[in-house]
Amino acid sequence: MIFLIDGPEKAGKTTLISELASSNSSIKVRHWGPVDPDDRVYLELLKHDALSPNIFVWDRAWPSEHVYAKLLNRNRRLKNDPWLGEWLYGRAVMASGGVRIMVLRSPELLRKYRTPDDLDVDVAEEHRSYWEYATKFRYLIFNNDDNPSTIREFGATLSAWMREWQAKFVESPLKLPSYAGTLTPSIIVVGESLSSGRGIPGSWLPFTSPATIKFARMFGDRAITNMGWTNINGIPKSMLGTKALIACGQKAGQWISNNGANVALHLPHPAHWFRYNNEATKRLFKEW
Repeated sequence: MIFLIDGPEKAGKTTLISELASSNSSIKVRHWGPVDPDDRVYLELLKHDALSPNIFVWDRAWPSEHVYAKLLNRNRRLKNDPWLGEWLYGRAVMASGGVRIMVLRSPELLRKYRTPDDLDVDVAEEHRSYWEYATKFRYLIFNNDDNPSTIREFGATLSAWMREWQAKFVESPLKLPSYAGTLTPSIIVVGESLSSGRGIPGSWLPFTSPATIKFARMFGDRAITNMGWTNINGIPKSMLGTKALIACGQKAGQWISNNGANVALHLPHPAHWFRYNNEATKRLFKEW
C-alpha cells in the first residue's frame, strides 16, 4: 500500500517521513522529484506498491507535478488538469487502503526555512496552490506548526493507521486494478472490461479509455472523492445492495440484476451522455 506525502518545499515532509520510518523498519520510502517525460513514469511503481502488503511512503508525486508545472510554467499535461493525476493514480492509493497527505506550513515559516537551492517560486502562491489541491481532492492536511511534539503525535497516528491497514490488506474485498476509488463510495459505477491497453498513458485502472474518462469528468471532483469504479466481478456481491449503482453497458446491467441488486442509472455506454447530449439526458443526469 502507498502513503503519499506531498507539500511545499520546507513544509516538513522529510521530518514526518523520518518519524514514520523510525517507528516501522519495514517502511520503504520513494523520493520523487521532477519526472521525465511526464507523470506516466509513476505507473509501474504504482502498480507494484499499491498491490503490495508492504508499506511504501511516497515523498512527492502528481500533486507536485501539477503545482510546479503551474508555478514554473513547465510543459506537463497535469499543469492545467490536476483531476487527471488523481484519476490515473490517486484512485489507486485510496483503493489500496493508503492515505494521501498534504503537509503544509504557513508562508511565514516556509520563508524562514528556505535555502538558495530551493525552487524559485513565490512562497505564498506555492502554499496556496498546495492547500487548494488538498482541499479540492480531500487530502488529509497536516499543518506543521513547527512544534516537534505536533509532528511526533501526527506520526504516531499515521503509524497506527499503517499497522491497521496492513493487517486488513489481505482481507479487503476491493482489489486493484478491478476496483479503484474510495473504499467508502456513495456511488459505484460498473463497466464491462478494463482498458486492455486502449487507455491513455498512465492507464491501468477501470474507466481510463478516452471515452470513459470523458464520462467520468462529468461527475467532477466527486468522481474521485465519493465514487468507486469497477467492472463485472470487480466487487463482492454483498456490496451491490448497499450502494447506488450505475451500469455502463448491457452486460454490466445484467450482472447487477442477476446478483439481486437494482440499477439506479443504466447507460448503453459511457459515451451515451456526450454522443446524445440532448436536453432530456442533461436533465436526467442533473436530477440523478
